[in-house]
Amino acid sequence: MDYMDRIEEAPQNEKSVSDHLRVLLKRKWTIIAVTVMVALIGSIKVLREIPLYRADARIVIEKDGPNVLSIQEVIGGDARASDNFQTQLKMIQSRSVAQEIIRRLNLLESKEFFPDPRTDPVSLAQAWFSRTRNHITGSIASLIATEAESAPTNSSEAGGDLDAEPPIPPWLVSSVINRIQVSPVQHSRLVDVGVTANDPRLAARMADTAVAAYIDQNLETKLQATKDAVRWLTERIADERKKVEAAERALLEYRKDEEIITDLSSNVESITAEKLSNINQQIIDAESERVQAETRYRQAMALQNDPEMFDAIPEVLGNDLVKDIKRLEMELHNRRSELSKKYGANHPRMVAIESELAQLAERKTNEAKRIVTSLRNQYNLALAREKSLKNAMESQKRESLELNKKAIQYRVLQRQAESSKHMYDLLIQRFKETSLVEEMKTGNIRIIDKAQVPARPFSPDVRRGIVLSLVLGLFLGGGLAFVLEYLDNTLKYPEEIKEYLGLAYIGMVPAYDVNEKLGDIDARLITAQSTNAPPSEGFRAIRTAILFSSPDVNMQVLLVGSAVPAEGKTLCA
Repeated sequence: MDYMDRIEEAPQNEKSVSDHLRVLLKRKWTIIAVTVMVALIGSIKVLREIPLYRADARIVIEKDGPNVLSIQEVIGGDARASDNFQTQLKMIQSRSVAQEIIRRLNLLESKEFFPDPRTDPVSLAQAWFSRTRNHITGSIASLIATEAESAPTNSSEAGGDLDAEPPIPPWLVSSVINRIQVSPVQHSRLVDVGVTANDPRLAARMADTAVAAYIDQNLETKLQATKDAVRWLTERIADERKKVEAAERALLEYRKDEEIITDLSSNVESITAEKLSNINQQIIDAESERVQAETRYRQAMALQNDPEMFDAIPEVLGNDLVKDIKRLEMELHNRRSELSKKYGANHPRMVAIESELAQLAERKTNEAKRIVTSLRNQYNLALAREKSLKNAMESQKRESLELNKKAIQYRVLQRQAESSKHMYDLLIQRFKETSLVEEMKTGNIRIIDKAQVPARPFSPDVRRGIVLSLVLGLFLGGGLAFVLEYLDNTLKYPEEIKEYLGLAYIGMVPAYDVNEKLGDIDARLITAQSTNAPPSEGFRAIRTAILFSSPDVNMQVLLVGSAVPAEGKTLCA
């Protein structure tokens, strides 16, 4: 097994802190060189950076704008929700706000974004590389472009409008957006809007312009929503007016066709029910009267053929004329009884009394017949009244059903007309409110502090950059030292012989030049010629170690070997 194989198979013991320190001390010049180089590169980079200045403007985003009118419900301006607050923060960094900043500050002609080309070698190299890359990219794009896309446009399209604003490059918009930082103040509705730029005055102007553009955009959005609401309300009002006219016309035509004079309100059914209840009560009373009249009439008819039984009829008994006749009959009977004592039956006075009694009996019979006829008439009248009331009941039922049908359709048309009128009035009210809001430029965003021109740069931090470069250099140098130590497979210390080769260490000879002449002394026989030289001490120490390694054996042969030629085997032997 050769030297390299034994090194690879040697057990790798854990390194202690002293071993790591030894590696660092051993590679200290490498670490120092790397640290100095990295620190130098970092320092140069930091010092070459163009200083950036940051200006901050502070605004407040209220929960909602001044609630002048309830039209806020129409445009839906609810800024109280947290998600809406986050949306407002993102709107500050929108492309529309960035484009407005570019237009207002005329950044297309600003040296900040369109600086003069540098003439130093690094900048020239970068510019050449950029031009080459753009040329290659453009060539590839032109090769894969379709014929329709590459076809030239007509003269009017190619020429464009000479008075139109120049187009804003997308990279410029992105650059402006990247320069805007939005930082909400915790536990408040305040927001800091910061802008970084190489020119401190431009940074302040951009911050103020960003805030103003955002406020104008927010207000314009609300006003546009109000204008849209006005336009929508105008269209709806015209439609609702037609609906109101159609509904009222339908109601009027229905009242005319059905000959409805009064208003069929909701109490029509109760009135109809009351009428039916009254008629029903009258029918009950009429039926009772008819039964009573019929009973009296039937009783009188049963006794009509027997004049002697007329007195059993209550109406006959209660008749005043019949009572007078009975009284007269009683008187005549009394006179006849008295005269019968004196005269005979054929006496003129007796005959006269009999004649008067006959006349009274005839008158009583005629009156009884008249009373019976009156009872029949009362019965017929009660019967006719009962039938009339029943007919009226049926007629009232039919009328009530028909009226209910009319009332249902009438109320449907009436509700439709009222609903259309209510919607029309509501739209008119909203239209008036919206028209007023359109004339009021109110918003929920206000500027608290305008941006101040910064006195010192925001970036770079030279001290911090240099410290970080030194720290990074130390880490890289230390890492490189350990990597080099890991890749180094040579033996540098006596302990490594036993650790990697598993052999005993017997001594070390300091390096010296064998071709050097030490006066008259041959350096190859330094142990014989110069006994006090350090190499001689090394050889004597090796001799002593060899002798003590086998004290009981008289060694006669000693082999001296090496890993590669010309390492000093012959000299050592």
